[in-house]
Amino acid sequence: MICQTLAAGPVLLALLASSCQGVSIPLERDLVDEPWRVTRRGSTGIAAFSGLFAGFDLDSSITLVDPNFPTDPIDMTGDGKGVLDPGLGLEHFLLDDLSVTVGAELRVVEPALVESDFDLDTIHQLEYFTSLRYILPARMLRSDRLRPFIQAKFAYIPQISLDISTVLEFSEFGQFDDVVLAAAFDGDSYYTLSVGAGLIYQLRDNLVARFGFFYEVPQDTSTGIVDADPQNSSGNEFIDDSLDGLQFDVEIEPAGWIAIGGLTWFF
Repeated sequence: MICQTLAAGPVLLALLASSCQGVSIPLERDLVDEPWRVTRRGSTGIAAFSGLFAGFDLDSSITLVDPNFPTDPIDMTGDGKGVLDPGLGLEHFLLDDLSVTVGAELRVVEPALVESDFDLDTIHQLEYFTSLRYILPARMLRSDRLRPFIQAKFAYIPQISLDISTVLEFSEFGQFDDVVLAAAFDGDSYYTLSVGAGLIYQLRDNLVARFGFFYEVPQDTSTGIVDADPQNSSGNEFIDDSLDGLQFDVEIEPAGWIAIGGLTWFF
């Protein structure tokens, strides 16, 4: 598994670390109300967050669909590193310390396959989610501003997009050129479940910061059939004609760890 630290990571990590050490930070203010009034039943806020680092396992397969003869699926395994993961949501407390959040999240992942004849370009997906978070009763630090939480999340991904390519080697059979096959894959919808835990820190009466680790598991696969377009000619008319009509039958199933940090501003 490969992990990638995102640009927002050091800022939020430093924010929480300095809070635990009792050092003043720019966003922190003295509380007028008692701590954690913002997590009582009925409170509502806007949550902005970003992935800090992520490492996914990519379990996928590609079948070259040839109208002339059948082929077996080619399994592909590898890692995916998080490149970008911003999100926005609306958080509402159903009960004291128990909130539900609905929102959207853009996820960009860079694949790195292991010993594969196929290349996968950057994965893009926009997911819509709802999550439940429970803030545990424990209060840490002398200020009582730091608390642990647990969370579960359900996400729906309407589509997953990436470019796929492979090289068909014909040069070893004569005076022919190797042909690059490429396809723009738009996989169908799938959904994921994730669970995790973290820490939440009250910066102001109406502003909290949070940091958590989550493990995400897809509940099905994203699949699709796309045309495999030759990007060049082999120099042989029979080979070129045979490549017409080829398709990629693709299945992709990412799963893994992600760390997320963010801020919630309450009305």
